[in-house]
Amino acid sequence: RVLETIARRVAALDDLDAVHTYFASDPMVAKIRRTADELRELGDPVRAEELDGRLKAARQEAGRALRDRTELYADGGSVIKLGRHRFAVNTQPFDLTL
Repeated sequence: RVLETIARRVAALDDLDAVHTYFASDPMVAKIRRTADELRELGDPVRAEELDGRLKAARQEAGRALRDRTELYADGGSVIKLGRHRFAVNTQPFDLTL
């Protein structure tokens, strides 16, 4: 559950430096690392490696998603660019009219 929260929070970040800073300074990330260290001390390296692996995967996925977002969107997210084509993004909420 904590890893899902970390992934959700990181998805909202707009900059690769912010992602790195989050993983370096967030208390929940530190808690996961402490738990993995405690598991190693208690003699359960398999679960510790699983936690470390899932944390590393969350960090890599955040970097990939951010890179994809920056390559796909232009002008602060108001335009999608596909090759040399550009498409406007509608950010207005949908309204129902009869």
